[in-house]
Amino acid sequence: WASTDGGRWIRLCELAPWLPRRGHTLVASNKLLLLAGGETADEHSLNDCWSSNDGASWTMVRFDLPPTHLHAALPTKDGLLLFGGSTSSGNKAKSTARDVVIRIKLPKNLLDCQYFSTSK
Repeated sequence: WASTDGGRWIRLCELAPWLPRRGHTLVASNKLLLLAGGETADEHSLNDCWSSNDGASWTMVRFDLPPTHLHAALPTKDGLLLFGGSTSSGNKAKSTARDVVIRIKLPKNLLDCQYFSTSK
């Protein structure tokens, strides 16, 4: 969704290509939106990262991250850092990853994209 005035909203993407999730991070970095990790409704931690330069079209950047949710994220000049969080797999016990830092480095072609814009 996007809005220029906070009152009228436009749906940018009818159906996102990723699984529904909670506990993920979404940050703006280097002209991109980056969505990372999270957890499904049945409590499986996710290990993917997606990028978009317009909020409508999304590309999977990575699918090999350590599964994590409830983490913090910090944009960097060439990607994203994920800090801490938890991991889970269904009804199995969750572990907290307090000392974990995950670096997601973006491919050069993604770093050269246009600025994110909410206007259509």
